[in-house]
Amino acid sequence: MTSWPPTHKRGFPTTSFAPPPATRPVSTRAHDCNGDNKLDVVVNLNGSAALNIAHLINMGGTTFQYNVANNLGSGNTPYSLAMGDFNKDGKPDIAALLAGTGNNVVPFRHNAVANAPWLTAGTAVGSGSGMAYHAVSGDFDKDGNVDLVTVNNQMNGTISFIKGNGQGGFTSAVAANISTTGSFPEHIAVADLDGDGNLDVVTANYGGAGASGTVSWLLGNGNGTFKGMQNLNMGNGKFNSVGIADFNKDGVLDIVATDFRPGSGGNEGAIVVWRGTGQ
Repeated sequence: MTSWPPTHKRGFPTTSFAPPPATRPVSTRAHDCNGDNKLDVVVNLNGSAALNIAHLINMGGTTFQYNVANNLGSGNTPYSLAMGDFNKDGKPDIAALLAGTGNNVVPFRHNAVANAPWLTAGTAVGSGSGMAYHAVSGDFDKDGNVDLVTVNNQMNGTISFIKGNGQGGFTSAVAANISTTGSFPEHIAVADLDGDGNLDVVTANYGGAGASGTVSWLLGNGNGTFKGMQNLNMGNGKFNSVGIADFNKDGVLDIVATDFRPGSGGNEGAIVVWRGTGQ
């Protein structure tokens, strides 16, 4: 394998590590597990029904160490991971989002120890609306605690506000904190889009069979609820991830999304950027 770009000394050289077994790793988070000031990797193993949260420990340089004995169980097949300081101890914690409905969000507290186990599972809670595909963390209700907002993959797509208690635990979403998005959302990003001090969200919606996808944006009210969604689209796009940044340096946040549209002849997908207006 060569670094990219091949002739550029600021490229990305090959990194070696001992990978987890072939159990479909889906989502990763950079996380200093053992407190040695080197970023390790936490990865969920979507193909494993039991010990499905794995750790790759940074040994320095470009080497990571994997030990299957240190794997943790989330209780079900995890689809993705979210990260935040859920108990305000200055250490990054993890939340695993599980395939299926019911109590499908499991928080893991950072133990702040040198040796495994580095994370301890807490009480699972529910998104209250379909399968939680992805989540972002932030203080959505301005009470000083880190909360989660999940994006729930179903025909009538939704997002769910899951309130954090500041001690590492969460409360299951209730109907008043579930908002509508476009159909079959797969990814979510968070930022203050309109500069009012409240966290807003953007979702990438794949859309149903034979239907175009959309990108939804919902402005936060600062209390765990969101105003009615507005949709962006581009022809027959099928959107599966989304990000937020100021790409043109005008001081206003913009939106980028990946279009996973099937097709052929140069019409099989795109990266789409929408310029923000700040309103």
